[in-house]
Amino acid sequence: MRLKRKYSVLPSLFPCFAVLLLAGCGGDMADMDAYMQGVRGKSIQPIDPVPSLPQYDVFIYGAAGLRSPFERPQAIQDLAGDGAARTEVVKPDELRAKEYLEQFNLSSIVMVGSVVKGGIAWGLVDDGTGNIQRVRAGNYMGRNYGKIYYIDESRIDLREIVPSGSVGWVERQKTLKLSERMEK
Repeated sequence: MRLKRKYSVLPSLFPCFAVLLLAGCGGDMADMDAYMQGVRGKSIQPIDPVPSLPQYDVFIYGAAGLRSPFERPQAIQDLAGDGAARTEVVKPDELRAKEYLEQFNLSSIVMVGSVVKGGIAWGLVDDGTGNIQRVRAGNYMGRNYGKIYYIDESRIDLREIVPSGSVGWVERQKTLKLSERMEK
């Protein structure tokens, strides 16, 4: 019974608290009105204009045709395979019109299949942009003057002409193998 008495007093105190709170909100609002008039009377400061951005020099990347620094360098070997010096002069034909696949790095070109039609072996390659191109022996691909000389159902062999540094140009063999994702 004692507990009930304690709690029965609290509800009677709530109206007293409410009256005290409301009494604090009432009264003279003249100081608030004076402050608001002062704020409204101040002049508005203009916003500073956006600063102009400095002009940057344009940088043109000139090493796009060279070997990517992320690819493993390959040893330059002569195609004779015996280590003997070759007597013929190797150099690319600069006057020849470039073929479509010569604008792509060889590392981005993937062999996706092959077809034999009319006794001619054709290789199917993805140029790296999702387009499938048909190539045969004698076509060029890659940025290093790569000329295709052999195609079968699982690979495309080509010879690239690359600068050797001091001597001039040398040939190097490359092979594109059928993509593993297509073999499954």
